[in-house]
This record gives sequence, structure tokens and C-alpha cells, in this order.
Amino acid sequence: MKILMEKREITTILINVICIKMLLTFPRTIVLSAGSASWIQIIYATLLTLLIYFITMKAYEKAGKQCILDLSQQIGGKWLKAFVGVVLISILGFNMGIVIRSFPESIKEVLLQGTNMSLIVIALGIAIGIGAYIGIEALGRINTIFLPIASVVLAIFLALSIPYCHINNLFPILGKGAVNVFFKGFQNIVLFSDIIVVNILLPYCKNFESAKKSGYSAILLSGILSLIIMLIYTLIFRYPSSTQFIMPTYQISRIVRIGLFFQRLEAFFEFVWSISLYMYGSIYIFIITHLLKKAFNLKYHKPIIFAVTSFIIAVTFIPSSMIKVFDLAGYMGYVVYVIGLFLPLVMALLYRIKCKRQLK
Repeated sequence: MKILMEKREITTILINVICIKMLLTFPRTIVLSAGSASWIQIIYATLLTLLIYFITMKAYEKAGKQCILDLSQQIGGKWLKAFVGVVLISILGFNMGIVIRSFPESIKEVLLQGTNMSLIVIALGIAIGIGAYIGIEALGRINTIFLPIASVVLAIFLALSIPYCHINNLFPILGKGAVNVFFKGFQNIVLFSDIIVVNILLPYCKNFESAKKSGYSAILLSGILSLIIMLIYTLIFRYPSSTQFIMPTYQISRIVRIGLFFQRLEAFFEFVWSISLYMYGSIYIFIITHLLKKAFNLKYHKPIIFAVTSFIIAVTFIPSSMIKVFDLAGYMGYVVYVIGLFLPLVMALLYRIKCKRQLK
């Protein structure tokens, strides 16, 4: 029977895959780019993404609920479908790899100092594989339950951190300058590159309109959350000292104290952070195996879930340090956002052109 997910399930899935970066290392990337104007860059990136998404959905209306691989096949046959499938798998695998790589090292640093890294990685792979195996419908339902809880925990932490904020940290308003904020900072729309998940999961949605609205809601809500995180981080830690922390959101959670007895409240944040990443990894593995199945006409996707999970995690840990991972992410950032945000638009336009030619 065909799986049809509700609007709220698609929306929560999209928010999770977009916002997980803000719980890990991405805020540091924005601070390095814009300085004290990092919060302005978030607004700029959100508005740009909304504009790109609006144009894409307008172009996509004629295609309806067809996923991006279905469009590829109709435009150029099975060879184009396979090529687009490989491109998407590569980009999604890279996106996932950058996020996954930062997690075990962070866990070892803040929670399990004496634990062997291999054990953390193995546990992570098993959890992600099991999550992907239960399917996208179950993941969507779990997300609708977990996301409100995670939002409340994060909101409490951000609210408790307000007394540590200093308004002077916002100056200079344009941080490292308008060129860095608005021109060079264009690359940071990579934060929203995961919105391509909408175009992949369209067949699982009840209708095109609900999927489209889910995308708008996810971009807007993710943008608001990212803005709040960056604004509070900038208000607490003055630039350039704010560039010293690998995980800015975790650093915010560490300063929160309630009296003399509650001084390690970051454990609650670590719970949210860990579960969010497991959900993110499971969603991505499901999507990647779904793409493999569809691109190469496989009968099932479940038998390859653990093989794909093992391969991605193994490749992710080839770089010897997080510094090399950050360098690689910087080089690949342009490719990721170009494909993630513009490939659906290109395929939708090519599909419309082909339909018009067939009518003549």
C-alpha cells in the first residue's frame, strides 16, 4: 500500500534535516563569514531560499507529485534518471557525512571522554540503520512527537541564556562588511540545501499542495530558529572570540545555570542533540537507499540499508581530523547548494519545455 504522509510529518522531517546543522558546527561557519552580522546573514539566506523555493514550486506545478527522478526519466530516459540519481546520492551522502563526522568526536569530547571512538561510531551506525529500516512513515510520526519536545528544551535553554547577552556585541552591525555578509555569504544558503528532500519525497505526500506548504513552513521555521540561535550566540560571545568554539549552540547550553545545584543542564541539550542526529541520519539513509532503488530499478531498498550506512560512515572517517573535514566542506559548499537548491528548478523547467514540445 502506498505510504501517504501528512503535512505536519513532512514539515517536521524537513525542519530536522535543515536545523541539525545549527546544533552542531554550522553557526561557526556563519560567524567566520559575517562576524557580528551573522544573524543578518541568516535573514538574508532565509529570504533568498524562500525566493528560490517559490520559483521552483511554480515551475514544478505541472509535474505534480512526480519526484525528481521520475521527471529525469521522462525528460531523458533511464540513463538521465540514473545519472541524476548518482548526483543526488553523492550530494546527500556528502551532506550527511559532514554532519555525521562531527557527532562522534563531539560526543567523545563532552560526554564519553574515555570511550573508544570506534564504539561510538558503531553504535551510531546501528541506530541510524535501524531507524532507516523502520521506514519514512514511522520516522515522520516520531518526528512529529519529538520535535515539539526538542523545541521546548531548546527554547528553555535560549531563554535562560538571555541574562548573559550584551547588546554591544552586535556592533559593528554589518560585522565583517556588506561584501562578506551579502556577496560572499551567499554560499551559506547551503544551510537550506536539504529542502531538496521535498522533491524526493513527493510521491509519499498526500498531494502537491501539502508538500509545497510543508516546504514553506520548514524554511520559515528553520530560518526563525537559526536566527534566534545566531542572535543569542552573537550577543553572548563577542567576535572574534565567538570563532573559537566548534559547536556554538552547545557552548550556549554550557553557560546556563540555575542556582548552585543545577549546573550541568547541558545534558538535556545533549539528549535533544543526539536524538535529532539519529533521526537525521535515519531519514538520510532511507532517502539514499530509496534513490538507489529507484535510479537502478532495484526491487527492494531494505536489504541494502546497513551496507549503505556502513559505507557512508566508513568514507566519512577517512579524513584524519575535523580541520580537514571543514576544509572539504568549504570547497564543496558551492556544489552542494547549487545542486540542492537549483537542480529541482532545472528539471522542472526542462519537463515543462518537453511537455510544450509534445503539444505542438
